[in-house]
Amino acid sequence: MAVTSPYPSAPPTGLLKDLGRFALNPRSEFPADPRPFLTFAKMVGLQFLALFATAPLIGLGFWLISDKEFIGDQDIGKIELFIAAVLIAPILEELAFRLAIVKYRPFALVFGGIVFGLFMALPVLSPGIPLGVKAAILVVGGAIAATLIALGASSSERAREFWERNFSGFFYGAVLIFGLFHLTNYEFGDLAPWEYLAFPLLVTPQIAVGFLLGYTRIRLGILWAMGQHGFYNLLLVSLTLVSG
Repeated sequence: MAVTSPYPSAPPTGLLKDLGRFALNPRSEFPADPRPFLTFAKMVGLQFLALFATAPLIGLGFWLISDKEFIGDQDIGKIELFIAAVLIAPILEELAFRLAIVKYRPFALVFGGIVFGLFMALPVLSPGIPLGVKAAILVVGGAIAATLIALGASSSERAREFWERNFSGFFYGAVLIFGLFHLTNYEFGDLAPWEYLAFPLLVTPQIAVGFLLGYTRIRLGILWAMGQHGFYNLLLVSLTLVSG
């Protein structure tokens, strides 16, 4: 089934206007961008603004959750931190969380589902994640990975229609899971039940940036999203090193 684009030839010239339209109705494809480098530069700037705009929410989360430790506060070599956060993580995380988030492509769904499933094992192995959260990750993450793989392996018109019809749900599901995955940046101690409600506050930057990365992935491509992700992590690493 052909996908009907909301744009007759090219997206609106105003990026913020286009992002607003996209937020209300995520689409699985865009026409070719005539100025990809300019769009990329704007998206990099927007994600930096998103980081600073959500900083107060992180502060609130830190205040509400008392028994925790940011893994970035632990000793790690500067070179190792740069390689892991700026070079490796953007590639692997984009493959896991956004490779499949585009118009129906069987290979992207299967491969993306496999990588996503492997990524969901990481929080389970993390000693700082509460047991109940680990169980939820296993159940939900496993179900999502199996769904992606099944949709891609089917390669049927019915599977294509299901993907396109529910694309908004898949897109925002990926945004939310990407954000919550970054709870692995913390090690938690004994928490009161109500403190779990503050978990999303700790990852509001990742949720916001996950939305922007998803937009870039669809509009420009997966390699552009990896590059944008790398710039974001470079800023975080720089702030961590300066503050340390």
